[in-house]
Amino acid sequence: MIVKVFDHIFISNVYNANDVYRLINLNIGGVLTCFDCKSIDWCRDGISEQEQCIFYKDKLVKCKGNLVNRDNNDNELYNERLNKTMDCGNGYGVPISDNATGSFQSQEIGIHEIPVKPHAHYDYIIFPPEIESKTMDKNTINDYVNAMEHVEDDVQLELLPSLAMAAVPEGAMEGTTAATTTTARPCVTDSWTHGASLGKAKSVCEMNHTIREGGKVSWGNVYSMKHMYLHILDTFDENILNHVHSAHSFIDDVTKEDKNILVHCMAGISRCSSIILSYVSKKNKKGIKHNFSRLKSMYPFAQPNENFYRQLLLYEKMNYTLDGYSEYHDVYTKIKFDRKYLSQLVFLNLQDDRGHSYKYSCKALSSETETYFFFWLRRYCRFILFYDTDIVEHDTEKLKIKKKVEFFEREEQIEQKELPHVYGSFCTSLFIKKKEWLLTEQKMKGPLHCPNTSCKIKLGKWSWTGICCSCGYLQIPAFMINMSNIDRMAINQGTTKKD
Repeated sequence: MIVKVFDHIFISNVYNANDVYRLINLNIGGVLTCFDCKSIDWCRDGISEQEQCIFYKDKLVKCKGNLVNRDNNDNELYNERLNKTMDCGNGYGVPISDNATGSFQSQEIGIHEIPVKPHAHYDYIIFPPEIESKTMDKNTINDYVNAMEHVEDDVQLELLPSLAMAAVPEGAMEGTTAATTTTARPCVTDSWTHGASLGKAKSVCEMNHTIREGGKVSWGNVYSMKHMYLHILDTFDENILNHVHSAHSFIDDVTKEDKNILVHCMAGISRCSSIILSYVSKKNKKGIKHNFSRLKSMYPFAQPNENFYRQLLLYEKMNYTLDGYSEYHDVYTKIKFDRKYLSQLVFLNLQDDRGHSYKYSCKALSSETETYFFFWLRRYCRFILFYDTDIVEHDTEKLKIKKKVEFFEREEQIEQKELPHVYGSFCTSLFIKKKEWLLTEQKMKGPLHCPNTSCKIKLGKWSWTGICCSCGYLQIPAFMINMSNIDRMAINQGTTKKD
């Protein structure tokens, strides 16, 4: 699903980001992809400038028309300021900006922090103008898209220039920036068309007619989508603050044109929500915790990993700047030089009080004379895996799954309240929060192994799309460990007891 979480800001996973005609309907003029993605069907990034392609219906097709040159002036200026780097004489450069407008200054970073330059470009989509109606549902949008004329893979569509564009003097577009162009249909503006019919958007029937007659499409049926990739890894040694200012500048460039922006990552959970939190918190100054609560209320799947959330709290402590002289800026300076210092964020007073989700202290059980702290470890290698506070409790009122009960062969009527749990009378597994030793990069599900390098025994499984417990509870996302593989231990003033 594609969800609006803040003004002009939408969030989704990569699957929904592929629904470009739904994005057009939502007035989305820019897409920020927060990982190294090769599965955006409508994206032409990586295609040579000599081979011009435009997205039509469900695939990229070749086209006649100078697509690249039409947006080069904008993109070259934008990417030039975005990717400024210092001279390599003293190290590697990284763009730093405090006003998110693109006026970057260079700072030195460590040899372990060689950033991949973010790159903004335009993607072009041929669309029926009927789908721009705000009241149109997804099924109706799909009907209009399916009604578009079928074209073969080797077809070459010709873009009809507007009469007004033909009259624009050569060089008139030079120096054009994002502030003076529109995001949608960049080649046709009101000041140039003056009511000219050629080049205006044609209905799906009219567009099909021109395609059948000669493979021609009006420029008015071409939607341009600004697109940028941020190469962020969803790992516990990733410096996400290294990406925030590039992201903020891009979001500002899209939203200032009164367009919406989609921020997404692979699963729509950690990376994109972290970028959104950094941007919104810097804008409204209401704090990471406040904005995270609102984000979760609008989009329950949002969940920055522990490392990202601690960095966001550090970003708040630095007053949403990356250069300064506070003790928190000193910590970030160390992180830039070596990512191993990210682990030190655990010991800072960052006011990480989101509840049980990310607390490192163990759950305490007090008696009159003793206090016990509980943790869970691998049954045979005794590697500590997680604490009681990392366990996800069942919310069976909301997410209970009930099977059909045909196997209950009784003549009398069985009331629902009398039925046992059809997945088992008790839970045989535990669900936990995502831990630092759990690697999920570029996958949607997989086995969960012991992080001890001398063990590596399978403990359970994980899935971003959810796993059903033996009691019928569906956890999304899910990191499930079989209780037969682990033991619960208690610590009491240096002594250890088995629970």
